[in-house]
Amino acid sequence: MSNVKVLAFAGSSRLGSYNARLLTSLEHDVASAGGVITPLDLRDDLALPLYDADLEQRSGVPLGARRLQKLFAEHAALIIACPEYNGGLPPLLKNALDWVSRPLPGHDEPNSAAFRGKVVGIVSASPGSGGAAGAANHLADLLRDLRAEVVDPIVSLQLTDTDFSAGELQADHAAWPQLRELAESVVARASAHNVLDGQFNHAR
Repeated sequence: MSNVKVLAFAGSSRLGSYNARLLTSLEHDVASAGGVITPLDLRDDLALPLYDADLEQRSGVPLGARRLQKLFAEHAALIIACPEYNGGLPPLLKNALDWVSRPLPGHDEPNSAAFRGKVVGIVSASPGSGGAAGAANHLADLLRDLRAEVVDPIVSLQLTDTDFSAGELQADHAAWPQLRELAESVVARASAHNVLDGQFNHAR
């Protein structure tokens, strides 16, 4: 199945983020595999407040979080680029996941509803030798707990500015086969889900 919609976002919004540049690098491979990436900047596109149960009680789920929930529903798959902050998840990413997990007003879905069955590919990058693998594995565990389908393997890379050119990974970089495999696996898995969902809906 072609045109699998893939929502892609990074846990860092800093200018020149290695993780954001990795997502840009993946766009061609996702397209070659039959998908299309929708890029999302968690900071600039959503303007999410810090998760606050009192705020939610007073005002409901904020507009940015409702938009993110809608984007999740409209996309068969996610690709998340995950930096590592002090050995854990970056707050920008964790906050977005906390908000998107909230039930909509008048609905009783469990917190995992937005994630259930969602195909997710994870990449991570840092200048450190681990390539932010600790945070990426933490993210994978969290998403599996929320009933998402995390694609293996997670791609964690040790990168610096010299690994990039014109905003993307160098064309001859040794990591391309891993990234290409991840893109193809995410699109194939999501495509298979779409076929099964279509058969189920037709049978009903």
